Amino acid sequence: MKYRYIASCVFTRDYPELSLRIQDYLKERFGMEIIRCCAEKYRVRQFEEVMKHE
Repeated sequence: MKYRYIASCVFTRDYPELSLRIQDYLKERFGMEIIRCCAEKYRVRQFEEVMKHE
């Protein structure tokens, strides 16, 4: 079974350093795939404009 972490746009916007630390930890420790909640067709424009894209 493959696990994924959905990185909330609001949390990432408000706590960018903590969010990235959590994402890095989950990728390195558990090999988890990181998905942004603002996925195509479900983007919230106000968050998309201020978020870094990977």
